[in-house]
Amino acid sequence: MRFLRLHLLLALAVPLTGCIHMQQKIALKANNTGSVELHLSLPLTIWTQFIRGNDTPYHANYRWFFDVETGSAAFRKIPGFALRQYRVFELNDRIHVQVHGDLRDARTALAHPSLGSFNLERQNQQLILTRELPHAGELHAGDSTMDWKELTTDLRLNLSISAPGTIVESTATSIANNTAGWSFSGDNLRNPTQISVVFQ
Repeated sequence: MRFLRLHLLLALAVPLTGCIHMQQKIALKANNTGSVELHLSLPLTIWTQFIRGNDTPYHANYRWFFDVETGSAAFRKIPGFALRQYRVFELNDRIHVQVHGDLRDARTALAHPSLGSFNLERQNQQLILTRELPHAGELHAGDSTMDWKELTTDLRLNLSISAPGTIVESTATSIANNTAGWSFSGDNLRNPTQISVVFQ
């Protein structure tokens, strides 16, 4: 299971929604390097009831991500990515996972599912990054009996992408200098969504 999809699939897997939060920050440099920061958190009630124990419903699929050893090992295998920090901790009745790393080869690393399956290319002196967000058709919940509207209520997914140069085109919900930002929630995760930004 991968980080971006993990956030959405967890919501499909458990009946307690409204509490899963994710942030991803991507900082690109002109030489195809950069950095990535990821932060996911969910309530300890969900963690304990559905993931933590060997006999919980989604232990096999998601437990690795909340363990420093197995989570670090998975992210170290990403081509073009150098893991700097992998933290798992409890705070304010939530379990948190933080991942920090360097993009040694941004194009290759960001294409990996664990970092979001982004497409990064350079055309006519422009740096273009795109990603189609998963939607209901891709994220079938298997044995879930809840509908997509109910499952995605109150989800929070925040993404920011920065790079040298000027943003000339983007689907971002906010733009500040050379940083494009997206804030997704239940309402705009129910339909296919494209993340796109062009730097000149």
